[in-house]
Amino acid sequence: MTTSLRVMCLFLAIGTLLPASLSRAERLTGAETERATHALHTWLESEDFDEGELNTLIRYGEAVVPSLIAALSAGPSPARRERLRRSLDAGYSSLAEPARKQTGRKVPSRDDFIGHYLGNFEALYRVRAAQALAAIGGPEARKALDAAVGRPARPDVRAVIEQALKEIK
Repeated sequence: MTTSLRVMCLFLAIGTLLPASLSRAERLTGAETERATHALHTWLESEDFDEGELNTLIRYGEAVVPSLIAALSAGPSPARRERLRRSLDAGYSSLAEPARKQTGRKVPSRDDFIGHYLGNFEALYRVRAAQALAAIGGPEARKALDAAVGRPARPDVRAVIEQALKEIK
């Protein structure tokens, strides 16, 4: 697979493409675009707040803002959600069977289990996008955060978006 095809696949995997109309995005080389995509993907899916990961992403500035806005608005791509759903579905039995054997242990249904972790994953994407937009700043980031605060969201996600609006550069 060529480098440009791998880069395109990475963008599709996270569900967004950087618009060519952005001056910073236009100046990114193929290798920089690949690194920006990797930094974006790593930040959005990291379960731990790693300031180094955020700082790596921030270096790409406005070039990653459209992708962050898309992640804030829509969460992970449908393809990424489906991959996670399949993984959770496959892992459910190996987790649920031993738990059922423990006396008094309540085991969630497969659908509840999958829904819970998919919801958490979607929330993680939105939270990470809000944090990165606040750190990068700019009018487009602020506009996206303002719009996001007006949409329905889990209380934990809403709190992070509101905090991001207070902290935006």
